[in-house]
Amino acid sequence: DWADYFAAVYGERGVPDSARDTFSWFYSCVAAANFSCASVPRAAPLYVEPLALKLWSQVGLDTAFIGDRKNTDGLFLAGRYGFFVKRTAINTAAASASWVEVVRGRKKDETIFNSTWYYVVKGSGVWLNVGRTVAMEISTRKKLQRFQVAQARSDGHDTLQFPNSWSMGMHELVDLRPAARQEERGVSTCGSAELRTGWRYQLPCFCDNSAKLINCRGRHRRRAAEGAAEPASASDDGRAHAEGEWGWDRGLP
Repeated sequence: DWADYFAAVYGERGVPDSARDTFSWFYSCVAAANFSCASVPRAAPLYVEPLALKLWSQVGLDTAFIGDRKNTDGLFLAGRYGFFVKRTAINTAAASASWVEVVRGRKKDETIFNSTWYYVVKGSGVWLNVGRTVAMEISTRKKLQRFQVAQARSDGHDTLQFPNSWSMGMHELVDLRPAARQEERGVSTCGSAELRTGWRYQLPCFCDNSAKLINCRGRHRRRAAEGAAEPASASDDGRAHAEGEWGWDRGLP
């Protein structure tokens, strides 16, 4: 049920049931002969057929989607473990020093930018602090993207945000910190920034770097099984929306 799913994602119980109405990421991994789901939480208790979309696709609100096999970079990789849901028409950049939930897959082409890229989502259970951050509109050309990354790093920022990248409006986050330089440090799934989990990012996250998707499965999280203390009501931090019933094919009501 949903309580068990939330516990698997956040490592604790007490997550409000209405939280799912705000999620823009759900795990839905299906193991196969040469594909393991051991590094990610159990699949969400729902049935969805997400659309496979290209970067220049327009996405309607409450539409479930993954990346098309061609030209969607990390979107396609992430889609093997879960799916995205379009929740807002326009994303807002996170403020400096704030914690955001992220998802990312290991990609060799990140060495081109010598940085670590994430998608900002709600529902991954993996939190990262953006530090000193700046937001820009993403260029459609990789050469200019490299310039944007270099400029933000030169200006002393820890991270760079592209809140509404491509036609589908993905919220991308680039970690610019020295330890995140993948060309120099080697390609990594987990990145180098401190990660946390828990409904209020109060629990440690131990990422298994041998997996292809960022995760908090490096150590067993026993808090949920032992009945961790329930966090404060979601209404206190404004995350929850009015609760609604779910029943959809390619979109959410």
